[in-house]
Amino acid sequence: MNERRTISVSQTASESVPADYVKIAVTAARSDGNYKAATDGADALCDSAVAELKKACGAAVQIRSQGMSVSEVRDKNDYSVVTGYRAQRMLTVEFDLDKTLLGKALGALGVSGCEWRLSYSLKTNAASDRLVIKAVEEAKRHAHTIAQAAGVTLGALVSAEYGAGGGRPVMLARAAVHEPDPENITVSETVVCTFAIE
Repeated sequence: MNERRTISVSQTASESVPADYVKIAVTAARSDGNYKAATDGADALCDSAVAELKKACGAAVQIRSQGMSVSEVRDKNDYSVVTGYRAQRMLTVEFDLDKTLLGKALGALGVSGCEWRLSYSLKTNAASDRLVIKAVEEAKRHAHTIAQAAGVTLGALVSAEYGAGGGRPVMLARAAVHEPDPENITVSETVVCTFAIE
């Protein structure tokens, strides 16, 4: 039985892409010796932060609840003793990157009393899709060169492997109201293409 002869080429395509999307992870936390006081405090802080964001940004931002967690606070000298509770309400605030809007959102969070973390990313997978196409085209070109050098004819693509490598990368940002333009995000995609040879 004759095995099919093939050439396999692994190809990576990369591109530096400007970030175009903002995500802010917000945590409204309260600690208290009383469970209800801790949870009510976290709820109130969260509600206040949402109100400030809506007042500053209107409908230009998407605010989503990410749930709540409560943990016990224990005595440092005797861990078996519960001294209180820490309640946390989590939110995400997302919007298209716009420096004016970002300034308003960070200003609102700055007076909210909440903890928060800012990150930049890409809104869509358009860059990744574009790089997959480029990687396949380059893989075919290299396979053709190899086939020519080997004195054989390149045939059809018989298989391709792709592991989503680029996706929508995220880059953490410094927590400053007057945030400079974020660095570009490097997106990279790799394919392994196998071609028949004749």
